[in-house]
Amino acid sequence: MAFSMLKNLRGFTLVELLLVLILIGIMAVIAVPNWVGSPNLEAQTQALLSDLRYTQTLAMTHGQRFDLNFTLPSSYGISDPGGTAVANPSTGASTVSLVSGTTMSSLTNLPNNLISFDERGVPYTDSAATVALTANATIVLSANGITRNIIITPETGSMVAQ
Repeated sequence: MAFSMLKNLRGFTLVELLLVLILIGIMAVIAVPNWVGSPNLEAQTQALLSDLRYTQTLAMTHGQRFDLNFTLPSSYGISDPGGTAVANPSTGASTVSLVSGTTMSSLTNLPNNLISFDERGVPYTDSAATVALTANATIVLSANGITRNIIITPETGSMVAQ
């Protein structure tokens, strides 16, 4: 009886096992370069994205303009309409320095090295909030040859990391 039950059980064929191993290998080749040397970049990208959203939220909840000022290539800070630094909610410091090895390599469509949000959350390219963002702004973060982009859209100020 036991032998007949074992005879009916089916396992994986060698071809099926090889296909699974090949697929795992392909996925590893694609995924590993994104993980090795980039955890700091991913964390820094998410932190900056969070701080941008926080700046926009400050502007909307306080009903006045707030700025996020970039000091290329390695730091940024939030300021109120009077230019007074605002403490970062995560660190408590007025300036956030990027993690060692991570740099802001470029700012596209942000000629004054800042982004300002008005009381509606609309992004501007100047600290007086008079020049509205007219095209997507891109903040490029780099580390170990890998780059991540934060894109801010005009009018709505929605943000995404890529």
